[in-house]
Amino acid sequence: MKLIKQTKLLYQQGSSDKVYEVDLYEIAPGSYVVNFRYAKRGGNLKEGTKTTQAVTLVKAQQIFDKLVAEKVKKGYQDIGAAPAPAKRIKPTIDKEARKLSILQHLVNKTPSTRLSREVEIWKLERAIWRAGELKIAEATSLLVKLIGTGEALRDYSIAWALGWCGGEGAIPALIKLYQSSQTPEFVSRIPFEALLKLSDEETKVALQEEMIEFLPPQLQNLARNGSAESFKTELLTYLENGNYKKIAALDKIYQINNQYVRPALI
Repeated sequence: MKLIKQTKLLYQQGSSDKVYEVDLYEIAPGSYVVNFRYAKRGGNLKEGTKTTQAVTLVKAQQIFDKLVAEKVKKGYQDIGAAPAPAKRIKPTIDKEARKLSILQHLVNKTPSTRLSREVEIWKLERAIWRAGELKIAEATSLLVKLIGTGEALRDYSIAWALGWCGGEGAIPALIKLYQSSQTPEFVSRIPFEALLKLSDEETKVALQEEMIEFLPPQLQNLARNGSAESFKTELLTYLENGNYKKIAALDKIYQINNQYVRPALI
């Protein structure tokens, strides 16, 4: 007699703790039977059969599967099968506590609060950046006070965050940071972009016009009222000698981004 297939089932409900085993055997070529055994777990198994006489393999498999399905429907579990993956529960975040924690971090300049473990180990620059990501308007006045209190990277982060937080005091602070001769070049473009984000259309045009003044003379008029094609042609001519210092003009063009210079960025 050859064992073809076997399933072991377990039922645990309240005080019940039972096992149920189903076997499919080949007792002779082309002849098959389905037997079962059951008992309380740890007890002596009682035996039975679902086939009083041998049947074909197809029929035996049908009987086997039906018996297993009946037991599963009653609450038995196949202890040989892989457990169903546990549903991942997304942790809930107390948004108000997180906001208060970030604001407190900006006040203290150190992560002294335990309102939110997410913020507890952050550096100040990370808290500044996160305030911008969450668009916390209440952070604006605190961010303005932090300008110039650390390395250039801190002012870079503050300018970026102010562009998203907005609110009263953001634009004057950004203008001051942008126009200051003490602001490194890599930082100064960030308050400019933040100003574009926060300003009305008339102010945006004025800011872009100001940036045109920083372009090479041969590009300035074309950036104001030339055709897009003529600007692109002149720009390629300007860049073609390979002088790496001329690449800086591309950063200014990106900031201007009007209808004349935009095709050159594509």
